[in-house]
Amino acid sequence: MGERAIEAALDRWEEAGLLTPELATRLRSETRAHARRSSGRTARYALAATGAAVLVVAAGVLGEWLWPTLAAGTRALVVGVVGLGVHALGVRLGPRGRWKAASYFLQVAGLLILLGSYMYSEAAWRDGTPGGIVVGILALATPLVAAPRSLLARDPFLPAFHLALLLGFLAVFLDRSTPLSAEAILWVLNGVLALVALFLFRELARSGGSTGSSWALNAFVMALYAGLVLAPLTALEVYHLGDGAIYAVDAWLALITVLTLWGTHQAPPALQREWFDRQLGATVLLWIPFLFATSLEVWDAPEEVTGLLVGGLGAAGLWHAVRFGGRPTLLASCLAVLAAAWYYGVERGGALGAVLSLAGSAAFLFWVSTRIGWERDSEETEAADAVDAGAASS
Repeated sequence: MGERAIEAALDRWEEAGLLTPELATRLRSETRAHARRSSGRTARYALAATGAAVLVVAAGVLGEWLWPTLAAGTRALVVGVVGLGVHALGVRLGPRGRWKAASYFLQVAGLLILLGSYMYSEAAWRDGTPGGIVVGILALATPLVAAPRSLLARDPFLPAFHLALLLGFLAVFLDRSTPLSAEAILWVLNGVLALVALFLFRELARSGGSTGSSWALNAFVMALYAGLVLAPLTALEVYHLGDGAIYAVDAWLALITVLTLWGTHQAPPALQREWFDRQLGATVLLWIPFLFATSLEVWDAPEEVTGLLVGGLGAAGLWHAVRFGGRPTLLASCLAVLAAAWYYGVERGGALGAVLSLAGSAAFLFWVSTRIGWERDSEETEAADAVDAGAASS
């Protein structure tokens, strides 16, 4: 519930005599203070994430600048030292509350820079050579050294990123230090991901989803998104499915959607989180391009099928948002309806078709707008009328 909705509720309760003016004032002050803290925390993390991305780009520019003057091995070494320094700075800043967001993303940026330096080192030391083997061992050792600290501290944020980066470092190790083929490396990565996901699932079941297990829940969600990358790679490299690899993405995204809906509606209360509605909105956004790709590239379906497929996604999301709430899902579903209408109108009827399709979608959205919150508004109005009637009779 947003700050405005809470303040509007406090106004109603104060007017109805359910709260004293003093208590209502104190609650408004606490609500505004909490909103300021939340807004500041979000801004800090957004700025820190942007800073980390800029830092990774800067490392790439550094390598490009050093390109003409240094040998390939020296370039990799310099960029690796930069990544190590960035990560060490993030670890150093970790205990300080004000620098917490910066600490997180400095550590992640440092690991990404290190991963890039290990990958680039192939230009200096080929796979299977002594130099390549040493680089591979260093790649494997990096997450094994970095991850335990955050795991022991039960940090809610870093283990998720360490999981994703572990797969990248492990892939580099297997590629540089072993004779395994690309197919075999993918099978190893899939196996490791499955084992880690099983461990995280058992940890969540053991802890019952308590606050102290937030690290495991966040890491489990990251494992799901890592699978969203490994599934199509396995379909392409192992099974050589070509365009059919999109089916692997669809199946894995369906799994993420089902688990998100289960977490929202059926999970134990201790396991539920406020951010599940954003997670569901993100899955709706991901479905839009993948449904277009499935229908157009794999099925070569007519425009009507594609429009109905994406539009049906939007309609299902809108139904869920109207029934259970969730602004991210609502906005993503509206985008799906708009994308389906625009695509069908342009493909089938040119400008006039686009106008008619968009007008029809607008009418549908206007109708949906009349359904949102109507029952709750009616119930609140009836309750307010009952309170007024009771006050008048007394």
